[in-house]
Amino acid sequence: MSIEGTVAVDDGAAGRPPGSGPTGTVARLRRLVSDRSHRAIFGTLVLKVGSAAASFLMLSLCARAMGEFEFGRFAMWFSVVSLLSVVAVFGQELLIVRAWNEYTAAKQPGLAKGALVFGFAISIGAGVPIGLAVFGFEMLREGDLWLAIGLAAFLILHTLLLFTTHAARAIVSIFVGDAHREITWRFVVVLAMGTALATGVAATAGSFFLVAAAGIAVSVSIQLVAIARKFPADARAARSEFDEKSWVPRSFKMWLSAIMESINQYVEVLVIGLLIDPVAAGAYFVASRLANSFAMAADGINTFGTRHIPRLYFAGETAELGRTMRSMAMFTALIVACGLLAVIFGGHLMLWIFGEQYMSQYPLLLILSIGTAAVAAAGPAPSILLLTGHEGRYLAVIAAGVALRCAGFFVLIPWLGVIGAAIATAVSFVAITTLLNIQCRRLTGLDPSVRQLFRPAMPA
Repeated sequence: MSIEGTVAVDDGAAGRPPGSGPTGTVARLRRLVSDRSHRAIFGTLVLKVGSAAASFLMLSLCARAMGEFEFGRFAMWFSVVSLLSVVAVFGQELLIVRAWNEYTAAKQPGLAKGALVFGFAISIGAGVPIGLAVFGFEMLREGDLWLAIGLAAFLILHTLLLFTTHAARAIVSIFVGDAHREITWRFVVVLAMGTALATGVAATAGSFFLVAAAGIAVSVSIQLVAIARKFPADARAARSEFDEKSWVPRSFKMWLSAIMESINQYVEVLVIGLLIDPVAAGAYFVASRLANSFAMAADGINTFGTRHIPRLYFAGETAELGRTMRSMAMFTALIVACGLLAVIFGGHLMLWIFGEQYMSQYPLLLILSIGTAAVAAAGPAPSILLLTGHEGRYLAVIAAGVALRCAGFFVLIPWLGVIGAAIATAVSFVAITTLLNIQCRRLTGLDPSVRQLFRPAMPA
């Protein structure tokens, strides 16, 4: 196999007598399946497809069980607390992935253990006061006690989940990290919302956040047990060492980058809710979640990359890194193509599952899908920049993209409504991903996008 990970041609096949062994397409397929990187990426993709399905099912049940106005109210609050969770975790979810791989490769278990302790302390220490602030805000604004309790509990536990997921990814496995972040707690919500829909009980935003918080508590507990069981003996025996002088500024850059990324993901729902109304925000939320479904599957490539690329990069395993990157690009191209076809031919059906009132949002879904397809095709360039020491450059690009997007919102939404928001989002996504890939190639020498598939592979 070449350094880029292409499947080599079996030169000995031409001399074999008929029936002596697999040749041609069958041989290529067998080599594809036998490649360790391909199997690992495929397993991660299966997990992400399951995550997308769980999210789709959960949100469709919520939309039908809540009704248009309450679902729009839920969509706005969900965007707020999801964004605040990223604020509260202070970049620790990214720092632990980089620190754990860097320190374990350098045989420094004390620092690896210290980074884990540091991350837990920050996540809990910031999550609790921010959660209490949200509780107080809701009580002063509407006085909905159950919604206030649900919001606070969800925010605190979701902040912790962000950290434990990435810690579990680095220490245990991608499955333990992402399955419980993406599927376990959503399954609890699906059961509750399905029961409400079947019995005719009206669901509310408050009931969602209360049930979701309980589900997240289950997910976090499972991850903590797995981390404790898998924790390396040398790190367990080592005394925790702390390097706050390096971790705090590094966390700060990662934190700002994560906030900008979250603003990109959630801000449009809030802006639409404020400029138009919660019903319009709910409709946009449905279309954006559907558009993100196949991008979520492509995020499986990013998930795989965050676990393996830092390890290979810091260990200097150039050949394996090249093979891994090309395999990632191949799977990404497949996902983007299949995802766009699914939206083009099945978009109306997807919207109908949420409710007939959302079927008119098909043009919105199509525009947003083009933007998310561009993000997916770019590959894990953001993670590569963040995890290889180029946080500052990533932050500059993502901040410019957020500014472009927000300007587009305030210019286009009053003119075109939700379609204007979708156009602004798609244009900003294309601009951001193009710049990030240019910077990734210049600074790291790595091309994570599908573009590398159109170049000839280096000879083995």
